[in-house]
Amino acid sequence: MHDLGAQKLELKKVRERILKCCKNKPGLEDVPQILDAAVEFSKSKFALIWEGNQHLGDTLDLGQIKEDAPILACFGDLKIDGDFLSHYHDDWQPMLFIDGTLSCHNIVKGGLFLVVAGDIDLNGYYVGDNNEGYLRVAGSLSGAGFVPRLRDKLPTEDYIAGGVKTKSFTLVDCSDHQLKKHFVPEVIAGGWQAVNIDEIIKYGREGKSIWKDQSLSQLTTKPDLPPLIESPIDPTKNGSICPLSEMRTELLEAISTKLKTGTPADTVDCFSEFVKNETSRSQENALVLPAGTKLEGDLILESFAPWAEINKIAAIVCRGNLEIAGDILNKTLEHGPMLFVEGNLKVNSLYKAGSTIIVLGDLQASELVIAEYNDGVLRVAGDLQAAALLALDHDCYVAGETKALYLSSDECSLREHLCEDVFNDDSEDNPNAELLLRCFKTGLAIFEPSGSEHE
Repeated sequence: MHDLGAQKLELKKVRERILKCCKNKPGLEDVPQILDAAVEFSKSKFALIWEGNQHLGDTLDLGQIKEDAPILACFGDLKIDGDFLSHYHDDWQPMLFIDGTLSCHNIVKGGLFLVVAGDIDLNGYYVGDNNEGYLRVAGSLSGAGFVPRLRDKLPTEDYIAGGVKTKSFTLVDCSDHQLKKHFVPEVIAGGWQAVNIDEIIKYGREGKSIWKDQSLSQLTTKPDLPPLIESPIDPTKNGSICPLSEMRTELLEAISTKLKTGTPADTVDCFSEFVKNETSRSQENALVLPAGTKLEGDLILESFAPWAEINKIAAIVCRGNLEIAGDILNKTLEHGPMLFVEGNLKVNSLYKAGSTIIVLGDLQASELVIAEYNDGVLRVAGDLQAAALLALDHDCYVAGETKALYLSSDECSLREHLCEDVFNDDSEDNPNAELLLRCFKTGLAIFEPSGSEHE
């Protein structure tokens, strides 16, 4: 007799008995494979079993038990007057099989495999610890909450055949925003831990709810936004085309002239290194626009734009001020033609991703400047003026003054500053750049009223 009150029995016989109990029960079809995984690395030839219904008068903490049996089986109901605890760091993490109902206060489950041929009936919470092992239930799960972290990531109905009869939330791949939306602050740990397990168990013992009540405002649907209507222009009608490599020296000299003597060398380099890279494309062309060019419409700064693709244009160079009576749109994350403006750039909105954009004067946007992803750069030698500058994992440098509300995903949690409408869903920590632009142009707020945007 073991100190758990369990008997030792030959492992092979216990395995056969478990398979017989699971036969034809919903949700337990893969128990043979789970049994194989449970015994694969064990040197023990024995399992521990309870015969008939069992009633334990206190918490069952497997971390406090020294044992090497790969299976602990109860052939009946198992009632625990306390919690069932099996943390991921425990030395003993057997497969627990119950041929009946498991009832207790709270469950913490790490690497242990848990197979229940009946129901799981809790007064408190089920919470998964790191690297949580298999869970299979032929019946239902009820309690104050179900918070799994199952590594096999199956749909709930595939491993709890009778369904979850309580509020649930999976910790796998969840974002900090989701945690804050669904849980009270006291049980949130953030990072890889996600939640404070000890605090959840404490809440369960005290009969307190870990769930945050959602107001009606949190449950409202997203607005039906009109699409962005683009008015593409062909800029080649306003300039001349030449080999891009021939522009290299002129562009580098323009940078040196603008960034006058006394400017640190690394500041000059943060402009010139990208010109050197872009002008190394010997087979590509540049479109050269004269100073004072004004383009009526949207400049689609993409390599697949007809004007760029037909003429093999990899860069637009304006020899002075450039005005776009519309937007500059570069949505491709990995690439796009370079835009080099030797004077000021005036535009409605600038939405850029993979392109290199260098402005040696001021950048004046009447609406938004959105810079997305880390394959492109934005360089402004003068001031930047806009309703907002939003850097979404992007390399932005403004040598002058930034006269705009400014947010960078590298410096803050954008969820704390931007409205819900500009995110695809709860799992995203970064906004959808196009939704930002569409909301702004529709007149909807993009910043949370309580946000602390800085200028």
